[in-house]
Amino acid sequence: VVGHSLQNDFQALLLSHPHVLIRDTSLYRPLRPPGQKKTPSLRKLALHWLQEKIQDGTHDSVQDAKTALRLYMLKSKAWEKQMQSAMQHRSAEPNSVMDDEDNGEQVERDSVAPRQKKVKKLPKAKRSTAASEPPKAKEPSGPLKKSKKRK
Repeated sequence: VVGHSLQNDFQALLLSHPHVLIRDTSLYRPLRPPGQKKTPSLRKLALHWLQEKIQDGTHDSVQDAKTALRLYMLKSKAWEKQMQSAMQHRSAEPNSVMDDEDNGEQVERDSVAPRQKKVKKLPKAKRSTAASEPPKAKEPSGPLKKSKKRK
């Protein structure tokens, strides 16, 4: 996925994507204009790298997507080489951390499995019978009483 400030889009859509497959132009440091410490806007990046004014007046999401893709293409060879190197390095040393400002943002691999709901385990004696028994019906509670059948 290529885009700009993608975490906002993923959050709004309630989606996630593997970090190793994301190319976010807002996070890639070699795209930052000289002296830019904060995350640059897409508008600033387009002006600096593409000498184009975007987002002038109305917001156009298609124009934003195309601009982000063009920015990615400017640095794609170096970016992909960096990603490949980082992934090879990470697979050899899973706890290592990249900290080279010229190589862009650190890419985290999910080293911990996602949390799963805890399942309450039954004691061993009940495990074998619990699987074979049908679920019990709930007894009515409160003021309701069973009515007697009348003939």
